[in-house]
Amino acid sequence: MANRQDRPISDIICRATEAWMDKMSPDHNPNYKIDVPVFHAGEIRISAEEMRDKANSRPETYLI
Repeated sequence: MANRQDRPISDIICRATEAWMDKMSPDHNPNYKIDVPVFHAGEIRISAEEMRDKANSRPETYLI
């Protein structure tokens, strides 16, 4: 398709995404629902006091 339209693939993907988003928008689809991806990684295993230190530390020190 990119060769036929003489466009980069990224433009084709962009246009297809925009068309899909327009089609799925609440204005065009009354059953539209925003489904937010959710991930639960388990309990936090460090105290609140340690969080700042862990956030600013080097990656190899992340393991508890």
